[in-house]
Amino acid sequence: MKKFTSYFMIFTIIIIVLNIIDFPIEIRFQNSSLNYLFVMILSILLPLSIFFKAIFNEKKIQLIIIAFVVAFPSYIVFVIAQSCYQDIKTDGINNSFKQLQEIPKNHKYYRLYLTDGGATTAQGIELREETVLPLGLKLISPIFKKYKAKEASIKFIAPNTLKIEIQPYSKGDKIYIKEIEI
Repeated sequence: MKKFTSYFMIFTIIIIVLNIIDFPIEIRFQNSSLNYLFVMILSILLPLSIFFKAIFNEKKIQLIIIAFVVAFPSYIVFVIAQSCYQDIKTDGINNSFKQLQEIPKNHKYYRLYLTDGGATTAQGIELREETVLPLGLKLISPIFKKYKAKEASIKFIAPNTLKIEIQPYSKGDKIYIKEIEI
């Protein structure tokens, strides 16, 4: 059981780290509410895995203290993820990552999203290449991001070239146009 608790704790930490790091390719659920549910589960598993490790370890006190210290930030992450999860369940829309446009091509989807981090942040635009996988998963490859943007559109201007057009965010801004080779 001692080895199992060690492996469980290490596995939980690895999954959390892999979700924090921005890799060029990511795996997410197609249903965005499941992504928040996954984060909620991880935020519960992290302090629990450390606590279970403490039960079968000689350094019980130190690990229990670490479990309690980790529990507070995990709880904050849980509350934020639960709020987003509830909003999606109620509205049916992920307002923090709202899909604006989608263009299918060769079993892939080029999806344009409006990002919104809440009251203290500006909105942004993110373009992703997404491939649908079995079991309700999708493979995501971010292509382009622009912070402080709220209206945009994409279209193919050549077989392998996407054009993104971003409307001005504020009065002094100009239309931003970028061509992206895919």
